[in-house]
Amino acid sequence: MSDANRLTRNIRVFYVHRALVGLANFWAPVIVLFQMQALGLSLTEVLLGESVFAATILLFEVPSGVLADRLGRKRTLIAGAVFMASGIIVFALAQSFTHVLLTQALCGIGMAFQSGADSALLFDSLKLLGREKEFRKVLGQTQTVTYLIAIPITMSSGLISDWFGLRFAVTLTAAISCLYLVNFLFLTEPTEQSEGRRPGKTMLWHTWKALRYIWKHRLVRLTVAFSMALAVGMKLSFHTLNPYWELWEVPVAYFGFAFAGYNLMAATSAQLAYRVTNKLGDAGTLMAVLLVVCGTFGLMALLPVGMLGALLLPVVFQIPRTILPIATGDMINRVTFSHHRATVLSMKSFLGQTSQLLLLPVFGVIADASGLLSAYGWTAGWIFLLGGLALYRLASIPAGYTHGHYSRHLQPEETSGAEVEGVGEDIPDAAATMTSETDLPQQAPAAPEADLPDEPPGGEKG
Repeated sequence: MSDANRLTRNIRVFYVHRALVGLANFWAPVIVLFQMQALGLSLTEVLLGESVFAATILLFEVPSGVLADRLGRKRTLIAGAVFMASGIIVFALAQSFTHVLLTQALCGIGMAFQSGADSALLFDSLKLLGREKEFRKVLGQTQTVTYLIAIPITMSSGLISDWFGLRFAVTLTAAISCLYLVNFLFLTEPTEQSEGRRPGKTMLWHTWKALRYIWKHRLVRLTVAFSMALAVGMKLSFHTLNPYWELWEVPVAYFGFAFAGYNLMAATSAQLAYRVTNKLGDAGTLMAVLLVVCGTFGLMALLPVGMLGALLLPVVFQIPRTILPIATGDMINRVTFSHHRATVLSMKSFLGQTSQLLLLPVFGVIADASGLLSAYGWTAGWIFLLGGLALYRLASIPAGYTHGHYSRHLQPEETSGAEVEGVGEDIPDAAATMTSETDLPQQAPAAPEADLPDEPPGGEKG
């Protein structure tokens, strides 16, 4: 099989993986209800478990991204599939809060190993095929596959849970998750010769270079900050639906049908994400996401919506749910070198999990003390303040701003700054990255910056 055929197969494997993710949605409508009714947990305990999930990702996110860059995306994805399937199996057999915490830890490791590595492998495969401009389109299509398949799955989930019990839906999800591993075995590791081999330094050095890049690159830093602000909202928009529906006396049998409708909206949004982001530009897309998330939380906090409104209002969350990761992921991918791409994307996820770790328990305490609706109002205000500040700074990047000298931190080791194409050129960052895709630079530029050290704190070079 030729290299082109193997890389094309990578894209097909990615589609299959997203299809399997859609199939593994039997537990989605009842995951919180299972913990609160079958295991007797409070909402605070449920969200504490989610904090353990976030904390585990926090610990493994960046090391897993470094491993993906150094050892290969395929191996990292396979390891992640093993941890994820193990965690869901433990959840299906859970009898106590301790088992839930173990589940969250195992799934957190699995998620960390897959986060960054999957989209980095997809982007690298498309780039080597000369199709990197299709990244947003392909990512949107794969998400559409997930949500379309999830529609009949979630529709049946509520009925299955009502007939056979909540645990049965979780057991079906565990069985399907085992297929992740089989699918990833068909991947081929892409190698970008044009961007140099993976560096032979230590993991600490590799991580430090990526972290410096995020901090020094203004566009990447602010994109990550915006993602952090929205991360808690996206998490809560899913994990508080069960208690929100219980508040408005929605029957359990309706849960699956509601999730089916949400997945239909998500599929539509994912399919249109490529056109929407190109039409609005990066700044316009992020502004729309911010207003939709904050506005929806505000309406949920203030309006006495009743049972029908409680089912219909959360459908709006599916728009930012699909568009946000596509937009921010592409913004970072297109200005980051391949041999550090997974690490930088993992850093983005790492920082998002940090915000969840700190704020999810706070939300649970507020919800238990003052009510769920009050907690929604608090969430809307917090997201609008921090997300709006990051977006304001993003929109204020001047048209003449250049980012070439920031890319030195991720420059391939064997290439000197003088040999890198684009050194000394002024590349307009705002004009390129905050408008439409057709105006974007086709590769991340690299240039030296003599005043920055080559080693992390403590002099560790490896």
